[in-house]
Amino acid sequence: MKKLADCALSVFMSASLFISAFNSSELIRHPADFAQATETTKYTIEDIRNLQDFLLARETPDLTGKDYDLNDDDRWDVFDLCLMKRQFIKQSSSGSNVLIAYFTRAENVYLDNPDEIDIDATSSASVLLPGNAAIMANHIQSLVGGDLFPIVVENLYPSDYEGCLERVSKEQAENIHPSLANHLDNIDDYDIIFLGYPNWGYSCPMAIFSFLEEYDFSGKTVIPFCTHGTGGLADTISDITALLPEDCTMLKPIGIYRSDISDCYDEIEEWIAELELF
Repeated sequence: MKKLADCALSVFMSASLFISAFNSSELIRHPADFAQATETTKYTIEDIRNLQDFLLARETPDLTGKDYDLNDDDRWDVFDLCLMKRQFIKQSSSGSNVLIAYFTRAENVYLDNPDEIDIDATSSASVLLPGNAAIMANHIQSLVGGDLFPIVVENLYPSDYEGCLERVSKEQAENIHPSLANHLDNIDDYDIIFLGYPNWGYSCPMAIFSFLEEYDFSGKTVIPFCTHGTGGLADTISDITALLPEDCTMLKPIGIYRSDISDCYDEIEEWIAELELF
């Protein structure tokens, strides 16, 4: 309950303080100082967490001497936190060439009728936009920067759950790797690749294997992230590893239970910090 309350408070503070700060005359009078603050100051994930905890009135280490006032309005507020995250993303992504590729059912089904989209987010049969893997992908991007790439099959899956499950079972039983509708022209530009997917039948969606077979991952770092029901990561990691070259590095994966997706940002943030990518 405390985590949920903190999340609600964070959203409220973000909405109210961001609006007031964005319209402040102080910011308008000093656009050059604002630009310089976001370009020259180097922040870490620890700094972001410290300021976030300070704003949420949680226990933090001694912050004496910390320069967290990015827009020079003599206070630490949510706007400073937004600027800090923006600057961190820029400094991180500029040096590491990050790709966040993901597959999610919500972007891979054919809808005869838009009303087929189920608004019940707790149902395993829902077709809810954005999909769970897409939500995780966006959280990751907010922390490390990089480019998002949705993996989409050429022949979309049925939107009804039973029809989708029937096709998935057939693909897994016959080891069918479906053709993809979109492709990367610049895989060589990326050295860190986050790879996201749901647990389908205790393995990955077969489109993940299509993606892995299409490109050369030699020398790259692959970091899986998975959304699941009761199966956890299951065989997904071993199945992905089997398709990667020996000189490809795989870092610690993360799995988020589907019912926890709406409140998983802090867990993903802690996971990113443990990876020590930058």
